[in-house]
Amino acid sequence: MTINILFLCRHAAAKSVAARALFDDAASRFGLDVDTGNAGTEPDDAIDPVVEARLAQGQAHRPEQPRAVTEHDLAQADIIINIGCDIERLPVDGSDLPKKVVDWVLPDFSDDPDAAFDAVKLKATELASSLAGRLRPIVLVGVGQMGGVFAKAFLAAGHTVVPATRSDDLNLVAALTPEPALVLITVGEDDLDTVLSTLPASWKSSVGLIQNELLPRDWERHGIVDPTVAVVWFEKKRGTDTKVIVSSPVSGPAANLIVSALEHDQITAHEVSTTEIVDALIVKNLYILVANIAGLETGGTVSELWQNHRELARAVGDEVLAIQEHLVGRTIDADVSYAGMVDAFEGDPNHGTTGRSAPRRLERALRNAENAGIEVPNLAAIARAHALSA
Repeated sequence: MTINILFLCRHAAAKSVAARALFDDAASRFGLDVDTGNAGTEPDDAIDPVVEARLAQGQAHRPEQPRAVTEHDLAQADIIINIGCDIERLPVDGSDLPKKVVDWVLPDFSDDPDAAFDAVKLKATELASSLAGRLRPIVLVGVGQMGGVFAKAFLAAGHTVVPATRSDDLNLVAALTPEPALVLITVGEDDLDTVLSTLPASWKSSVGLIQNELLPRDWERHGIVDPTVAVVWFEKKRGTDTKVIVSSPVSGPAANLIVSALEHDQITAHEVSTTEIVDALIVKNLYILVANIAGLETGGTVSELWQNHRELARAVGDEVLAIQEHLVGRTIDADVSYAGMVDAFEGDPNHGTTGRSAPRRLERALRNAENAGIEVPNLAAIARAHALSA
């Protein structure tokens, strides 16, 4: 079903033009089926040159010349975004019109073009996200502690959420939900390969991933080309509030949907490029593996590990990065990776170094090193000390 949206402002030269163009861009990213237009009650002769110049910077939408709103425009629209017009004076007679109208208050481009453009972009993106959530539901595969955080955030942002648990037949859920805005897989890293191997084909273009120890090869081997990926830098344990360590980077087709939803739940996140997300994944992997593996030896907190056992942490980290380089097939900037790890240590200095997953992570790292032919004497020594093997 196509949704018809009319953006209406007085002169049809600035606000409605920018709103339509920026909404079209966001709607395309969310995969919305929409038909948009813009008009005015007292149209100018030409588009505001400031707006035209800003939209020319990377915008595919080509603005139309200002024109007067017609009765046909108003009758055809499913939603009317009214930016400062007097609805009572519009050329239509019908009691249904107010039901279609959503009023936006935006700053003038003549006062501060940058602030006005940012305000319009925020409103346009919020509208696209809201429509996506209502028209195309979000599927959550795995509803544990982390899945619960995302479910709460999406619901708070007005999205429809469809849970899929271990006992559900994913093919049946996919048949009932064939075109979700996002299929967010929130199972742990140990279960990810199994879930991706049984994922319905109709969902593969909508996949979102949030696991630790995640790298592109984990989705590529299942034929997933462009997933939405979030590097989660917040923690949720049973009976406690969500704790943010640093802002979580997100990339991919539904990145804005995730970022805006998390922000509704006071969880900081930001969009990055698909290139940047790989670097961010490496930083998170370094953080997890150094804390967990070195922590088998030291115990304590990440702050204590870095302050009191830095030589061990660096020795483990160097071997982890060598493995990560092999797995991503390119050189890694170690200084940048360590800086990101330390930022996370400082974001939650009292975070414990190790946990139940630490032995499995060490064993997995040893297997990866063996398969790659990489010598990892420090990891091997820690494994021997704790009676672990690849």
